[in-house]
Amino acid sequence: MMCPRRVRLGEQLAAVPPWRGAIYPPTDAPAMDATPPPESLRLSWVYGFRGYDTRRTALWSSADDGFVVYTAAALVVRYDCDKHAQACNHG
Repeated sequence: MMCPRRVRLGEQLAAVPPWRGAIYPPTDAPAMDATPPPESLRLSWVYGFRGYDTRRTALWSSADDGFVVYTAAALVVRYDCDKHAQACNHG
């Protein structure tokens, strides 16, 4: 019966990752700041709609309203065809 040979330190496969010689720490790194930024993002317009492999994800609200309601990512978008305006709900 053969006993497996113990692998010595440094003999492992890829013991030294190849990127180790190419990456260096920054010399003038700023101090870590965990506070949130002073401004937040605001959604101005939703572009695009993925509907080629889904069903019933774009609907007319009614014939009188002229709204199209559809989903885009994690949003529900209500598009007003007459005013060319959007209202988005997210949560």
